[in-house]
Amino acid sequence: MASNESYRITPAEIVKNNILFRIPLYQRLFAWRVKEVEQLLTDLLNNFCDQVEQGASAQNLRVKNDARSYYMGMITVVKQGDRHDIIDGQQRTTVLMLLAIGFILILPEGESRNNWRRFFDSSNRVFFNGRSQDRGLLCSLAEEKSSKYQNDQMEEALETIKKFFAKKFNSYNLQGFADAIFNKLTVFVTELPDHYVENPSSLNEYFEVMNSSGKSLEQHEILKVELLRHNDSSEKINLTRLWNVVSNFEKPLVKLENIEDATQCQRKRYQYFISQCRHGNIENVCRAFYIQTKSEGTKTSIAEIAVQKHDFNVQNIQDKEDAILSFPQFLLMVLALHTGNDKLASIHPSKLHDTFRNNPISPDKMGDFHRELLLYRLLLDYYVVRLKYGSSSSSHKLICNTEDETDMNQRAHARLRQYQSMLDVSVESHIWVLPLLKYLKSLKQEPTQMDILKFLMRMDYKRRDHSELPDIANLDYDSKPRYWLWRLDYAIWEKLILDKEAYKTTYVNIDAEAIRQYEFRTNRSIEHLHPQNQDNNNEWSYEDVNSFGNLAMISQSFNSQQSNLPVHVKFANLEVQIGNKSLQSLKLYFMYLKAKGNDAEWTATAKNEHAEEMLKILEESLEEVKGYELQHSEEAGF
Repeated sequence: MASNESYRITPAEIVKNNILFRIPLYQRLFAWRVKEVEQLLTDLLNNFCDQVEQGASAQNLRVKNDARSYYMGMITVVKQGDRHDIIDGQQRTTVLMLLAIGFILILPEGESRNNWRRFFDSSNRVFFNGRSQDRGLLCSLAEEKSSKYQNDQMEEALETIKKFFAKKFNSYNLQGFADAIFNKLTVFVTELPDHYVENPSSLNEYFEVMNSSGKSLEQHEILKVELLRHNDSSEKINLTRLWNVVSNFEKPLVKLENIEDATQCQRKRYQYFISQCRHGNIENVCRAFYIQTKSEGTKTSIAEIAVQKHDFNVQNIQDKEDAILSFPQFLLMVLALHTGNDKLASIHPSKLHDTFRNNPISPDKMGDFHRELLLYRLLLDYYVVRLKYGSSSSSHKLICNTEDETDMNQRAHARLRQYQSMLDVSVESHIWVLPLLKYLKSLKQEPTQMDILKFLMRMDYKRRDHSELPDIANLDYDSKPRYWLWRLDYAIWEKLILDKEAYKTTYVNIDAEAIRQYEFRTNRSIEHLHPQNQDNNNEWSYEDVNSFGNLAMISQSFNSQQSNLPVHVKFANLEVQIGNKSLQSLKLYFMYLKAKGNDAEWTATAKNEHAEEMLKILEESLEEVKGYELQHSEEAGF
């Protein structure tokens, strides 16, 4: 094994390469109980076997011929002579030894049993440093001999394994199961640098950090190791650095410096990096991030990192932000862009590893893929909204902006941010982010914000069921018109941004600033103004209660506070939001304005008039987008 390297191994590879482990004396005793052992066995069974019927017996259980690898987790080691001291992962290693004993005791004579004998190696495979009694106990258990020394956890675990085998398998099926585990059960091994051997305090601190972190290995971490497994060591270091910097979605790649004009400086750096990529100089950009990553990771051991006391009573999330999609989702998008197969971006992130395995990237293209990760991450950061978290709520921010402070440019920026925010809450990210990244990469120069906005509007408009407004009967509660309610809120907001006087003649005492400050948020559901339970309200027909005019997108918590209260009480609660400039739904606000302009307040007639007004606003917005589409077609020569 090379120092400071990560790779994966199976029991078969451990035997073939005669890899030997040692559990240092400072490691805790084996602590797995029946629950943990049974969970592992059940996971292995589900991974490697098909059960023909629910609760299948040994007779109708069969081992899969095409079973995928089962990833058991990570083992961290440091080389000590001919053995590898296990710094983290000794519980998994010990249970593998007990699993081997179980196979040795139950399998009939043959190759399968011999494989596990070679793995167990008379208890020599894993050496318990300073615990000769544990070593002797494992040998006694494998030979079914009595022992004066007892280790309740080990003996309980082995008994659980034997009972599981007896219950689930006959001899033939157990052989297939044993072979599958021998060849396909996989652990990832990370070998620490040599200086950890020379500095015991570093080892101890590393061990403590690993045991207190409680972090399990995620699929993208496993994938990082697998993708670079066959690359030469010099390139692997740089590509690993690229992966590491790209994978942190909690901060932009280009961070805000603590200087005057920090935002403008951040934008210029993004523009420079993206421009370099567009002109074929992506390797220069990569080098900038190699240096950045290297300078951020110059600590040689965990012992050198100063301990800082954290006051958990102080909540400070003012500066926290995040991308609107996860790193695994981003990986699937880049794989889709790399292979030209857009469908890959729609796969659930839980299938990340399988998707990459079924769509392999050749080793000679691995560098290109990692450079694409960097390019698309730069485009994602700069041109796509991010989530900014405050003390009590979140909002969308958009880094890209023009230095021209004219009203027209600032309106374009606001419209682009708001339209992307609307898409974020109403449409799955791969549906609009993937084509946007593809479009941005195809450009030879930086687009204007109106260019991007028109592209997104046209793309959204051309989607099935988005180019034509449904009949009002198909916008009722049973039709779940979530998208159109979100799209209407954008149209209401946009109309005011484009024309400050837009609503003043129709709606008295309208609070334009409350509309301008409206934020799209995900925790919204379709709710009724006139409630479904009408105990405290005048009775409406079922059709009226569930019709488009009576619906709005608000949070469930706000709705539960109002429950079946009379409408005028709901409006009183809404007035608090108006005063705080924290509206949850612009449509709901316009329902309020309509009711306040009506002597009888919220009636079925007022509801119908409101519905007609909202449909008109939506239609006007769609007509604008249709104009963009016609203009684009003419420019393209269609």
